[in-house]
Amino acid sequence: MRFRIGLMSLLVMVATDCLAGTIYQWVDAQGIPHFSDSAPANSSGEPVKKLEIHAAPSSDANSEIKKLDSYQEQQGKADSKDASRASAAAKAKARAEAASKDNAERCRQLQEDLKVMNEHGRVREMDPSTGQAVILSENDKETRMKEVQKQISAFCSP
Repeated sequence: MRFRIGLMSLLVMVATDCLAGTIYQWVDAQGIPHFSDSAPANSSGEPVKKLEIHAAPSSDANSEIKKLDSYQEQQGKADSKDASRASAAAKAKARAEAASKDNAERCRQLQEDLKVMNEHGRVREMDPSTGQAVILSENDKETRMKEVQKQISAFCSP
């Protein structure tokens, strides 16, 4: 769209340069007015008016084309930057949504773990070093419940 506007502007400037020059006006014996870029060859005694047509100041077409190309290039770069910013924003939004879903799942799991610890007297956990199930003592269970509550407050906050 911008290219078409620029091209039309350039064509208008070139067209106005073509209109510059001298125009002759006269009326023939039958009373018909005539206009021409050259004086009549055989004048029948009718007065000939010489009209000077001035166009807009002439400009170098190559410099105008370069300006137009430069403008279009700047617009293209701006459009490209806008597109990359939009893409980055969309990626950030997707990451935030994924993190939000992960947090919601983690919150649900932590709440379920706390519920199980409250409902059951004995709690088993896997020992990460041996891979064996270990029954937690009452002190270990309370410590573990406090840790889970801290995590719930971190991941389940509104």
